[in-house]
Amino acid sequence: MVFYFGVAYALHLNVSLSDLCVIVPISFVVQMLPVSVNGFGVREATFSFYFTRIGQPIASALLVSLVAQALIILFSMTGAAVYVARAISGRSEGLRPRCDIKS
Repeated sequence: MVFYFGVAYALHLNVSLSDLCVIVPISFVVQMLPVSVNGFGVREATFSFYFTRIGQPIASALLVSLVAQALIILFSMTGAAVYVARAISGRSEGLRPRCDIKS
């Protein structure tokens, strides 16, 4: 919830943390329904529905939802790059155990 609040704050939207503490968990549960790929569309519809209930425009709901998801994907991709880089460097060393046995 704090992550989404940070996104809303960075976008200069007037959404309270308490509102997001209700909207975000509901959105997480609803996006797990097997009706779309990775919850896209369902998450935005949920945000739009609840943002209109608290007096915010639909554009703000879409902005918070999509920017937050883009940041999550960006953070995941940087982790994936580190994972692949470590796998490649491990492969170049032959993945042999190091034996430092002195005779």
